[in-house]
Amino acid sequence: LLWEGDHINGFALSPTRVDACEVEGWLVVPPQHRSTRSSDYWARNFQQFWTALAEDFALAASMQLGMSSGANRALCFGAHEFACTMFHESIERIAAIPP
Repeated sequence: LLWEGDHINGFALSPTRVDACEVEGWLVVPPQHRSTRSSDYWARNFQQFWTALAEDFALAASMQLGMSSGANRALCFGAHEFACTMFHESIERIAAIPP
């Protein structure tokens, strides 16, 4: 989610295979802000959001190719990617709990 002050742009990724996913996006505008801008403004904003994400998605696709090559045995997250580390630690904790 990206809070823009008067609206939210968001997207969700749903895995479809090990190496693929579907992406769903949305624009949420609270009622009090809907009449302050034209529909063209909201459409342009949504398009700019997806244009910016296209660069990230292209990089992610390149990274996926590299990861699937088998050349890397481990992946280290940078200090600013703490949420990724926390996610993986949570998964490891849950996986260690006996059924």
